[in-house]
Parts: sequence; structure tokens; C-alpha cells
Amino acid sequence: MKVAEGIDTVEGLRVGNAYLVRGAEGLLLVDSGTPGSAKPILASIERIGAKPSDLRHIVLTHWHPDHMGSAAELRRLTGAEVAAPGPSGRRPDRTSASPPSTAPRPPRSSPARPGVPPSAP
Repeated sequence: MKVAEGIDTVEGLRVGNAYLVRGAEGLLLVDSGTPGSAKPILASIERIGAKPSDLRHIVLTHWHPDHMGSAAELRRLTGAEVAAPGPSGRRPDRTSASPPSTAPRPPRSSPARPGVPPSAP
């Protein structure tokens, strides 16, 4: 379904949304759906008159499985470059669709007591 000029919704995803954006270099995919979503994404690419090889970039908005689940498979099938926010969510990093580090994060400060974890007495 056409969202705006040059932007189409990927049809057939079980969960979530993904979008195809047409640009001068080819297609950009915003989010890749859950694992196993490559088939409806590739079908949507063909539905708009493009080829899977036209997919040049995949941008993941965040690391939830319904947004990044098929990124690695699509990268393998199309050669598209994947970009995603780093573990901090602050800036995109080019990646091979690997999940962020599982290293523990420091506790957040309590807004009422800056620098003091919320669970502190």
C-alpha cells in the first residue's frame, strides 16, 4: 500500500510494520519484521516493480525482534547494508545485524535523588 510518493508499506507481515522507500540508489527498507518475514518483504519489493537486488539499505529503528528479525536473512539474500542504533540507542552503527552487547548496564539514577539508584534506601 502506498503511504506517500516513493514510500510503500510492506504487506503480509504477521506483526509490526515495515516500509520500502524508493531513492536514487535503489530501495531502503525501514525495519525487517519478525524472523521469517523475508518472503513477504521480497514479494512487496516485486509488487512495486523492483527486484530484490534493488534493496540497498535496511534501517532498523530498534532491536526488538519484530523490527530486526529478518535483517540478517535479507542482507544475505540481497546484499543490502544494515544500519541500526547502537546499544545506547543514540546513533546508528553499520552492522551485520548482530544484537547489541548483553553486558549489564549501570543502574539509572532516581530523578528525586540524582546519582542514587532507585532501589537505594
